[in-house]
Amino acid sequence: MGSLLNHFLSNDFPYQADDIEAFWTSFLGLAKGIGNMQEQSNNGYACDNYLLHGDLKPSNILLFQGRNPADSKHSFMLTITDFDSSRIGSINESPDGSAPHRLRSTRTYGPPDVYSINDGRHRTNQSVDVWSFGCILMEVAVWITGGFKALESFKVARVEEASKIPDFHEIGFCDCFHQGYDLLSSVKEWARIVQENARRNDNITPRMADFILNSLLRPESFRCSPRSLEANMRDIISSTKVVSQAYHSRIEQHPPSPSSIGSIPPTIMRTSMVQPVLSIQTSPQHNLSEMMGSPLFIIDNSRSMFEHQAAVIEAVDNLAYLVKQLDPDGGEIRWTSSPQTKDSFSNSTQAGDSARRAFAERSQVDCNIEGALMEALPTNFRSGLMVSGSSWGIRSGLSRIRYNSSAKRLSVLIFTDGVWVPSDGGLCGAERPIEHLIQQMKSQGVQRSGIAVQFLRFGSDPAGIGRLDYLDNDLAKKPENQGFDIVDHKSEQDSVWGILIGSVFEAMDHLG
Repeated sequence: MGSLLNHFLSNDFPYQADDIEAFWTSFLGLAKGIGNMQEQSNNGYACDNYLLHGDLKPSNILLFQGRNPADSKHSFMLTITDFDSSRIGSINESPDGSAPHRLRSTRTYGPPDVYSINDGRHRTNQSVDVWSFGCILMEVAVWITGGFKALESFKVARVEEASKIPDFHEIGFCDCFHQGYDLLSSVKEWARIVQENARRNDNITPRMADFILNSLLRPESFRCSPRSLEANMRDIISSTKVVSQAYHSRIEQHPPSPSSIGSIPPTIMRTSMVQPVLSIQTSPQHNLSEMMGSPLFIIDNSRSMFEHQAAVIEAVDNLAYLVKQLDPDGGEIRWTSSPQTKDSFSNSTQAGDSARRAFAERSQVDCNIEGALMEALPTNFRSGLMVSGSSWGIRSGLSRIRYNSSAKRLSVLIFTDGVWVPSDGGLCGAERPIEHLIQQMKSQGVQRSGIAVQFLRFGSDPAGIGRLDYLDNDLAKKPENQGFDIVDHKSEQDSVWGILIGSVFEAMDHLG
């Protein structure tokens, strides 16, 4: 089947509640194996010998698909490979159970108590594999929550923090989980991201993150015993009720496409990530609310979007749920086939109903994105108020943003595949209304952060991706638009916080 590392790179993460449970259950056998390695036996009787692997990492764990056809596609048998760094020791070799000689181990997944800056060799004991297993499980939790891009951002955050540690300077690149004596702050922050951003039908992963922090990635004397790993993990899985949301039946027929995740280059919460998104993702809620501002959802309900209907409804539902946590006023939804029609929502149920209504009124032709945005975006003004027909324009008029520092910003989220009718000028379709908006912002002294336009892409139509990439990366480079990089383009599988506030900050936009 391949290694766990290759699985992270090339496969879709568990999406349904049952699949999430099945994937975590797959690690019980691995936990049991680690426990068994730590206690060799002689004719069935326990003895004091133990086997250390010493180099546990995702590339040394093989996945084999379950033999039962009825099992979830996320149900695997896991096997540990590459015992070149392993050794058999005895807890009687030293007073503290440490091996009397040094052992070369993985720098990334090795614990701080055996870390050596000079040559990577260090003393070992029974808890080495427990720490490494904890690091692997933390990566599993991040991957389940945000996919491979999240995993890469997690890595970048560790590298950035480690690079600021003086003792680490001489070894260069380091993506370990500790700072030489304790857990990195970025690891703790990412555990919190997992706990706060797990899917609402996933109650297992947040509890696993808590177990990892409190029982595995701990100082040596406080780590969970290897022999109790399986029991503790099994207790979390069996005692956690898997919650199914009302929209679950819709989602399970349209899980995220493996290609939409596997095509992402080694970089998280998708796009080519070269900088961490940690500082924005972990901002306090009141700061996030200020950054995001009032949300306007625009749903492309043209014929090319029919196949993405379930995914769009789920995305709207999830994002509306987060909006409610940040802004009790809720938001507004429009759709491209009838942009003058608008629905207000104050909770995810209302937002989901509006999204379903949009597809019930779906168009049988390609999307006229230019006409829809000219109608929905606040591009025309009279007496300082937007008169594009949008109630958001009146509530969040540029004059209010300009002269009232406490006025909410406007975040526009456009759910689309980028398959549009070209504009009259032969451009990509959305260029003209956005450029007009930029010119109006400039003329009335509105800063670039006053309004953000976020395109949330569904599917992988090459022409659609090209249009969205142009709007994201090239539109702001035109001389007349410089300094107003207000557009961002993300995949539906990206970080939820990045989707909500991605184009508000240029730094966030550059990440994806």
